Amino acid sequence: FKQKTAYEIYQCDWSSDVCSSDLILELIEAARPDLGLTSQFHDFVIPLDTVKVLAESHMLVDEKPRRSLRSEWDTRYTYLNFTQRSALKNIVQTTSFDNEFYKTLDKKEKAETLEASMSFLALQEYKEQKERKPERYKYAVARAQLGPVTEPLRFEQPKSPLFSGDSQAFYAFYGKEDQIDFYSLKYRRGFHDLLSDDSGLAPFSQLNFMSFEFRYKPTLQNLDLYEWKFLDILSTSSWTEYERPWTWKLQIGTSPKFSAYFNGGVGAGTDLPMAQATRWSFLALTENDHLTETANPHVGAETLFMNKWSGNFRSVIDGKYLYSTAEGRWFGEASLGVSYSIGKAELRAEAKVRDSKDQWMLGLMF
Repeated sequence: FKQKTAYEIYQCDWSSDVCSSDLILELIEAARPDLGLTSQFHDFVIPLDTVKVLAESHMLVDEKPRRSLRSEWDTRYTYLNFTQRSALKNIVQTTSFDNEFYKTLDKKEKAETLEASMSFLALQEYKEQKERKPERYKYAVARAQLGPVTEPLRFEQPKSPLFSGDSQAFYAFYGKEDQIDFYSLKYRRGFHDLLSDDSGLAPFSQLNFMSFEFRYKPTLQNLDLYEWKFLDILSTSSWTEYERPWTWKLQIGTSPKFSAYFNGGVGAGTDLPMAQATRWSFLALTENDHLTETANPHVGAETLFMNKWSGNFRSVIDGKYLYSTAEGRWFGEASLGVSYSIGKAELRAEAKVRDSKDQWMLGLMF
């Protein structure tokens, strides 16, 4: 049996949640039944977890991440100046180099602009599943005529997803809610939240499935189910001059105990030009709780400021302004969360104030 590299097994962009594992563990186990690769999975498994199992079984000899078309386009566009970006926009819209911005560029800047144009075209061909041979040929000829005037494209080496946290996780916290102490124990079946290490996953995203949180309050000597999340999704994307993807969220669960809620929102986001990876998102929001009793709907807006700082440090600032249709009044919510990775575990601190009711927690995810 031939050993494979991590890339050969996990053939997809590191930033994607969806890849083609195609029952890879069962196929390998057919050749090496002594490994027992599938024994720890009983219902479903995400592709990244299959790669981690292979790494733990010493079945991988190396990692060779390949940049996606999206990564190449984003990187090339980042290095362009304002004039180059204006020239690029005109080129991809008209397939012509006869514009005032392109004519003012020097030879090197023209080459960088054309390389970005070809990268954008390759991405569009993939998305549309349609070749654009005339445009590709025209860009390639124009670029070749400028000669070797550019340096190789510099990519930031991504952190290996093999060392990111597992899809299943436990959370243990100590905190206070309205000055009452509590201990929290939470189990998450999958997959990751905003404060988790997102190596190998879609950046600035959240996908929690089947999580249970229990809280014990010593002063009240009370242990209760605080929240059950059936599904908690947040998908954020960055707007550019060429694409306008939606940012959206969906939350279905119960809290407190078995009082059902359904929340949703839609909006937009953008990546900010800062030293660290930063994304700002804004959503129109609806929150609906106590659905099994008297519904309490809210409408309003939410803004998220998400950072991935140097090293293993991440932070999320979340602000909401909501109108209660049942009570006929506006109120706000503000929260802050920070996490620091130590191996596959994470130290966390979270604080929230909602309608003058405060809560904070310190703990560990493992």
